[in-house]
Amino acid sequence: MLFTSVGLLWITDWTLKDRTRLIVATSVLSGVAIFALIWTPDPYQAGFLMGLIGSGMGAFTPIAWGIIQELAPSHMLGRILGLYGTGAMIAAIVGISAFGWITEQQGPEAGLLGIGIVLLVTGVVAGRMTRASATY
Repeated sequence: MLFTSVGLLWITDWTLKDRTRLIVATSVLSGVAIFALIWTPDPYQAGFLMGLIGSGMGAFTPIAWGIIQELAPSHMLGRILGLYGTGAMIAAIVGISAFGWITEQQGPEAGLLGIGIVLLVTGVVAGRMTRASATY
């Protein structure tokens, strides 16, 4: 995550569309890495995949916060960021509860598969939103 944070310094001048594409790419990368983690027996490969997952997830939040700060009206910025933070925390708690239960009932492969699907869906939805914003 440290390397991701340093790398994010280079994208501060990117356009909104390019940063959204980066969110798409990192979400898909994390999803694919989680799928690969399910079938990886080698601990070194698993460590590398965990690094990819962390990098992908580490890119999402700072980019999203930056986009929100750019697009939100200044008089509503605190409310919007508070609402975003609350939504993110609720999603995290629901995800931990749901996938923790799935992992407990079905095993770690099923839990990782579910998390990977969520990340891939996030990437697809963000990609669709990028294309939709280009047409309007």
